[in-house]
Amino acid sequence: ARCQPSWLPHSNLRYRLIWALRRATLSVAAVPVLVSLNYTVPFAMMLKLAVCAPVVVAGLAREAFTTNAACLKNNCINPVFPGLEQMTVNQNKEWTCADRSNASATMDFCKGLIDYDFALPAGDTVAGIRTQETAALTQYFFHISAMGIDAWGARSVQGECYQSIQKMTCWSMFPKCAEGKKAGEKTAYVKPCMSSCQNYVRACNVECCDESVQCVFEHKKLINSTNGTVVTVTTTGYDANEGPSPTCTGAAGGLRGVAAILMGLLGVAATSAMSNRKLAVLALLAVSLTMQGCTSNELDGVSTHQVGNWRAEKDYLLESATAVPEREQPVLNSCTVMGNPSISTCNARGSCKAWNQDNLDNPVFFCFCDRDWAGAECRTQRKSQSIAYTLSIFLGYVGADQFYLGFYIRALLKLCTLGGGGVWWLADIVRIGASPIPAKDYDVAADLPHWLFVITSVLFALTISFIVVALATAKSIKGRRASKMMLSRIEQEEAQLEYPASKQISYGAISGV
Repeated sequence: ARCQPSWLPHSNLRYRLIWALRRATLSVAAVPVLVSLNYTVPFAMMLKLAVCAPVVVAGLAREAFTTNAACLKNNCINPVFPGLEQMTVNQNKEWTCADRSNASATMDFCKGLIDYDFALPAGDTVAGIRTQETAALTQYFFHISAMGIDAWGARSVQGECYQSIQKMTCWSMFPKCAEGKKAGEKTAYVKPCMSSCQNYVRACNVECCDESVQCVFEHKKLINSTNGTVVTVTTTGYDANEGPSPTCTGAAGGLRGVAAILMGLLGVAATSAMSNRKLAVLALLAVSLTMQGCTSNELDGVSTHQVGNWRAEKDYLLESATAVPEREQPVLNSCTVMGNPSISTCNARGSCKAWNQDNLDNPVFFCFCDRDWAGAECRTQRKSQSIAYTLSIFLGYVGADQFYLGFYIRALLKLCTLGGGGVWWLADIVRIGASPIPAKDYDVAADLPHWLFVITSVLFALTISFIVVALATAKSIKGRRASKMMLSRIEQEEAQLEYPASKQISYGAISGV
């Protein structure tokens, strides 16, 4: 089996490391046994791992993936990387180095990220900068929406995941000028660095339960052209270098720090007899965390699939596109053709709103959906907060509210624990009713008036308190009755014991007379 780690390089070196990786996997599995036997990991083994540590990932020449059954997909969408398809289109364009001084005065969304000499497909023009930034913002908006997140709500959240998406879209649309090129000169398209892609996968916790989420890859697909011939379309991933680098765009660092730590642990373990075993164990465990599985269909008894899980998903860019009769190609953002009587902007479930109200020079409009709808084009109906709140009150102790929201594992845990002994049940009632919460896809619709939540929650609390007091009172009364009955029985038994004795005394006195 060819076991593929997440830091394997895009070169023939990976085949030379197969034996070392196999040994590493076996060593990690045998760590408890080795420790118990006071066994020292061979220095040759650690040296091989040190050679593997600094390098970083690509796919195998032949695509074959295994499925991790004990895994839950998360943010596994198609395309899985923001701006991936646009990056493929950009590679076929001609690029010209632009004047960097125009960026700060013209940019809005990508301002602060483009701190290098960049290139434009339309030359050094202000219109070209605005066109590229609009495309970057569009890719950002639709990718976040495809992840089941409200893009408008994400504006006020400066999370690492959202920032990584912003960086990838901006760096895809504003490639770096090739080394030695000046403003006005032609340049090749410089792809974003692999490390920016890896940071996105980590920050957004992207999981597709197979090995298809690789930042450096080469994918070939056969499609039928318009004239009936079969054409091979090749898609490549990101540049196989970490940023900052003159060969790729972006400044995001990747796994160099991890590689340095691994090499340091291995080096110290090799030279220190006292801590050799412990440091080697830590290094091997760190290596094991980077193993993603096996990607060869030659595995004995293990089924594989040729299409990655994220590629098997529907393309959200195609799903979100709007057909315009006057154009051959559908448009990605219906707000770009708002006012056209032949289409229904935002599917008639929302209105177009400027992303930045203060940007009057280059306003970009997106769909701002009605209360009960979500998505980039308002095509997904939200879950109801009122229904979730009602289920939480009456059936929350068996997890009905979590089933409704789409969180099935939480629902099963809640069912098995009967609402966490009541604590989880009460906490979810307050959490769901206080404000719209995230469901599996998008936030729930805010259709529960706050005053109704306050009244019902107070009544619910009073009802629960009354039931608790009533049960406690009934138990106390029952206990008191039991005590009285016990005392009465004891008195009767004592009376029965005293009666024969007094009777014998009276009989003896009568006989003496």
